[in-house]
Amino acid sequence: KVKVKPLLLNGVKVKDIDGNILYEPNKNQDEQIYKSQTIPSDYRLIATTYSQISSPYETDKNTQKRGQMKDKVKTLWKYAKDAVLILDESHNASGMKPDKTKSNTAEIMFSLVELSAMTTFLSATYAKRADNMPLYALSTAIREAGLTEENLIGAFLKGGNALQEATSAELVRNGELLRREKAISGETTYEYIDEASNTGLNQIEKLNRISSLFKKVNDFQSEMNEAFYKAIKGNGIEKDIVKFAGRTKRFAFLLFNFFILGLKVKQTADQAIKNLKEGKKPIIAIGNTMESAFKKMQKTFALNSDDYDYYKTGEAIPNDFKLYCAYLLKYTFRVKIETVIVNDDSSRETKPEVFDISTRAGVRACDAAVESAAGVGNFATNLVEEMQDRYKAVLKEIMESTTGLPLSPIDMIVNRIEKAGFSIEEITGRKRKLSIVEENQHVKYIISDRAVRKTEDVVRDFNQNKIDALIINQAGAAGLSMHAIDNDVVRKVHKIPPISLEPRDEVKLRCMIVTQMELDINKEVQKLGRINRTGQHYIGVKTDIYDGKETTKPFS
Repeated sequence: KVKVKPLLLNGVKVKDIDGNILYEPNKNQDEQIYKSQTIPSDYRLIATTYSQISSPYETDKNTQKRGQMKDKVKTLWKYAKDAVLILDESHNASGMKPDKTKSNTAEIMFSLVELSAMTTFLSATYAKRADNMPLYALSTAIREAGLTEENLIGAFLKGGNALQEATSAELVRNGELLRREKAISGETTYEYIDEASNTGLNQIEKLNRISSLFKKVNDFQSEMNEAFYKAIKGNGIEKDIVKFAGRTKRFAFLLFNFFILGLKVKQTADQAIKNLKEGKKPIIAIGNTMESAFKKMQKTFALNSDDYDYYKTGEAIPNDFKLYCAYLLKYTFRVKIETVIVNDDSSRETKPEVFDISTRAGVRACDAAVESAAGVGNFATNLVEEMQDRYKAVLKEIMESTTGLPLSPIDMIVNRIEKAGFSIEEITGRKRKLSIVEENQHVKYIISDRAVRKTEDVVRDFNQNKIDALIINQAGAAGLSMHAIDNDVVRKVHKIPPISLEPRDEVKLRCMIVTQMELDINKEVQKLGRINRTGQHYIGVKTDIYDGKETTKPFS
């Protein structure tokens, strides 16, 4: 073995699988290296994350204009010439902006690939993003297609997974792609709930309730939309200048994902507890944490208020999904105004601005903007006045209802598993959670700050059997090893997987519980890859959770 001294652009400590520090950077020395752009000869490796080059330029704090390239990036650029470039998780190495120009990361990565003597791309799902393909084309036979970057991206968008597979096969044939695939061959079980069972009937009842509330929201949105365009027409305002921006139907799929997870709380927790009692270590895979719902929840959802009156950390909140429906109802009070700006060179550009007219400040700002753009006063004031009684009536119906679906399904799953006597952590980006407090046979749900531990520490504790179970989303689905492997703490390996979590020094079988499937097959494969990796002693197993209404059952 040769010990390599690395220059780490993100300045983090390098640790082994057991958390021992292998290398700790010298911050002051590294800063001098970047400033001089001269790397001492004892450094043989430069390592960076993509985030370190996503903002490669200095920014003027006053004008926000782009300045010179940062010293770190200049140093990387200088030493890339004739070097060997290795891009791990290369599906994150590029990307395009909405205006179809290269992202900052792509701009730098393209230049590094062109400067390097050789580039190695590493990824389990290298082709999952069409806007990454031009980067691969720099060093592979893909460039022989002779397509522009824009046309190449368009081709892969239209070709989808079929074109990705065909291209992969050709790259393998040319010797430019090595496919080292770990077969996901473990047993898969499918957990369905009989619709005639108590759980199944309960799920159907909850679905009907939430569907009824969403219909009320959509009906009100239609009324709001009609009143809006009636006012536009009556005041002679051009439709291209002032537009209705409160459409809630675009939230339908997000809402579907939210309440489907809420339906599966009991099923998911019961399956995890069953696995734990059998000596397996479950990893619960979800698609959405629903944390965004916390940030939008208000105490009254009142119109013409001075602020939004959000629930704050430490306050009790009703743990019912009806609050999200109330948020969507209030969301309908939005107006978009297109302002045309004439630049110094006489060119024209349109600047869209959205106004929330559910607050007094929003109404005043919107009135002023409409008057400036179309010469009509009190537009928002009159619209809110016309619709407020109807809004109050629908809001009352929503707030007096009960859906039976939790506002935070993750915390309900965690609570059930912990009550059964097991430990569970999560690898997500959530910063808030619902704490469940039981007082005198009464349950309170308190909004709390969630201490986000370092991912590497959580994974290490899981692999060392200090944590029994995990919940992960996309944040925990790339590059992490959670498979059945031995380490300094867990050393014993048996021919047959253990049937108990005790003793703790044995390697345990892993089980992936898929509660929310990803629509993107590449993301789903990334998740499944956490428990199927080289070096595993036991092949991981998988359980797919379906609800009584079979709303997520695959089409056969």
